[in-house]
Amino acid sequence: MLVGLALREILFSLRALTIIALCISSPLIIAVAYGLIPSGVSVIVERVVKGHVNETILLSSIVEGIEAGAPNATVLLESMRWYIDGANIALFAMVGVLSAFVIARPLEYRYFFLEALFYGSRLKAYLARYLVLHMVAVYTALSASLVAASVLYINGVFTSLADCYVYVAPSLVLTSLSAVSLSALASIYARRVSETILSILGFAALVLLLSSSANMREIGAIVLGSIPIYDNKGFEVYVSSLILTNMLALRGVGRVEY
Repeated sequence: MLVGLALREILFSLRALTIIALCISSPLIIAVAYGLIPSGVSVIVERVVKGHVNETILLSSIVEGIEAGAPNATVLLESMRWYIDGANIALFAMVGVLSAFVIARPLEYRYFFLEALFYGSRLKAYLARYLVLHMVAVYTALSASLVAASVLYINGVFTSLADCYVYVAPSLVLTSLSAVSLSALASIYARRVSETILSILGFAALVLLLSSSANMREIGAIVLGSIPIYDNKGFEVYVSSLILTNMLALRGVGRVEY
């Protein structure tokens, strides 16, 4: 009952479902835009139809990885890192937008206070929506991970789809959790959908700009879950960001007035 109202609002909202669909399909859209699909399709055709690898199509590093039965981490994973980062950025942006509609919209149109009356407190009403957002965000991240893993697989990064999925999923899940927390905090203090979206996208752009410097790479972990997962740095920044944003959000929601 606690999450029913917020969940129904998402499931019966064309706007929310469209955003979720874009989140899940964004890795495929990025892959098509940058030409990663045609080469991958060629690999699948050669593997399934002819039963061997066509060396005229594949890079020698991919051939070596397939013959050895193991991924060529030094070449393939590094060459695809930009793609994984791009999928993380797209997921962060769209989950942030979805969070703005789920939390900022009720505050903007005042029906959040009716929910607070129904649940017995503003905190319970907020936690209901926050819990639903995390459930939807994790589901979306895991679904998008399957799409991204398929792109990695058809480009020969790993020899099995399961390995590709295990490799890419953790970073997308971390990114989605961070997007929910940051957008929820922005929603509580902005209390308008448009301002929340602008603030979360602006913040993400600023963090990515700062993290482009080698000395400040760890800051990017706030937006990119791929940094603590693959670079083995910035995990403290990521955890600290989650704790701080949630503490500020809980404090802010208790002070929200009609």
